Amino acid sequence: MPIRILGISGSAADSAACLMEDGVVVAAVEEERLTRIKHIGGFPKKSVDWILKRIDSDPVKALRLVDHIAFHCDPRLYISRRIPRFLMNLFRAPADNAFSILDEIRKFATLYRNQIKIPFSGKRVHLIEHHLNHAASAFYSEDWNEAAILTMDYVGESTCTMTALGRGNRIEKIMEISFPHSLGALYSYITQWLGFQPHSDEYKVMGLAPYGSPKLVDSFRRFVSLKNNGSYKIDLKQFDWWFKRYSTEQTPFGKRFGPRRKDEPITSLHEDIAFAMQKVLEETVLHIATHLKKRTGSERLCLAGGVALNCVSNGVLQRSGIFKEVSVCPASHDAGLSIGAAMYLHHIILNNDTPRAPIRDVYWGPEYSDKEIEEFFSECKIKAKRSDNPSIEAAEAIANGKVVGWFQGREEFGPRALGSRSILADARKAEMKDIVNRCIKFREPFRPFAPACILEEAHKWFEIPEGAELPFMLFVHPVRSEKRNLIPAITHVDGTARIQTVSNKAHPRYRAMLEEFNQLTGVPMVLNTSFNVKGEPIVSSPADALRCFYSTGMDRLVIGNFILDK
Repeated sequence: MPIRILGISGSAADSAACLMEDGVVVAAVEEERLTRIKHIGGFPKKSVDWILKRIDSDPVKALRLVDHIAFHCDPRLYISRRIPRFLMNLFRAPADNAFSILDEIRKFATLYRNQIKIPFSGKRVHLIEHHLNHAASAFYSEDWNEAAILTMDYVGESTCTMTALGRGNRIEKIMEISFPHSLGALYSYITQWLGFQPHSDEYKVMGLAPYGSPKLVDSFRRFVSLKNNGSYKIDLKQFDWWFKRYSTEQTPFGKRFGPRRKDEPITSLHEDIAFAMQKVLEETVLHIATHLKKRTGSERLCLAGGVALNCVSNGVLQRSGIFKEVSVCPASHDAGLSIGAAMYLHHIILNNDTPRAPIRDVYWGPEYSDKEIEEFFSECKIKAKRSDNPSIEAAEAIANGKVVGWFQGREEFGPRALGSRSILADARKAEMKDIVNRCIKFREPFRPFAPACILEEAHKWFEIPEGAELPFMLFVHPVRSEKRNLIPAITHVDGTARIQTVSNKAHPRYRAMLEEFNQLTGVPMVLNTSFNVKGEPIVSSPADALRCFYSTGMDRLVIGNFILDK
């Protein structure tokens, strides 16, 4: 019998569950995919139920077959670390901080009783610190015996940034920076200030930044001071988000840079603010990484935490050469804490010496057989064509200017669509960016799209080394200047792209589609974006896919071995 660990992330957002067997992740799913509520937090009941059904059809028996349960945080630290901060800020904003104190006590009680004690009575439940989970998810995603580790997010129990050294079955903390000195919180604040949704739309700031100019960079540099020991401090006098529940304009920052209202046109000022915030983030990350390299002497760096999803910053760090190798956990957001908790428990608490199982793909979620798909279509009275080679038919449609919904195999875990639940289009056609943004995704026109490219061909089109594997869309690199006019739909305004390389091993049908498209066009890539519309999670089931297909401007749905055309 394998040793089974159930990993659970029940954070304020992005809840998830995973199953690890003998140190290998065999199943994982985010709660939002099953509830259809984007970024949903709290206890991931549907995810846990799905995991248990994979073990045994009887959930009671399945739970008995789980050896350990790893939880995403230590709720005791929420009380001991957060409440003193709220008490200190009572005089600044009495109502806000009194509410926060009561809310933390309520969350602790709910977290402990409803999410830990009752569902898993009699089971060994391990409460693991938030940033140690992030660190484990980054370090144990690789087969490296030693590496420096950097985790950055909005806040865990109190830590916002942590550096560490991973070595074998140990992770040794080096430096911790606590709230309110949070890069993630500052970036989220700017996200909100620009009229977007904080804790959700930070990637919009990243996408908007290249349209701006460096006019405000010096001003923003004064907001984040870099220290000689590799840490940083945020000028808290400029803001009030760190002691108030809702920010106001009555601050030095607010008075100087009035906020953009929702649906207000984006101006050059907004673009310059995004540019400055992105630039300061990149400089701060490089500052931390430089000192971490000196401290550890390591040639390798692992990243995790919500800030590590900033793929532009990741690309800058990778190209800087500070570390020879840079790896980012493919689920760096809080959903990935379920993976990290299971890894930390397996490798460190249980001290298992089993060989590492590096993560090379994240196809861990639900899948549907052709029989299930056919039965669903029959129930819906929909006639779909059965295809002998859906990869060829998809490639032909894309080459002919069609937008294709692509639903194949097990669902991806993490925030990126990587060829299981994707919308695909022709990267050669400049108009495809506007068509997909306007008619299918219903999102802002400045937002870029990513290429999915045959691994062996990627270095010819992008400024990356030959054979470089970038399977998770976590790094932005320049498109080679002589190729930019050939693939305008995935080339951002600054000449870059967020690359996904596709190998033969991870997703054969996806790779076959790319090879066929290359044969037809001479271009080894397509535009790949997540199979959803703005504000909704990525589709999970055939029902989700069908609803999205018929409510958008997609032309063809390729689902398993079936094809639907409009």
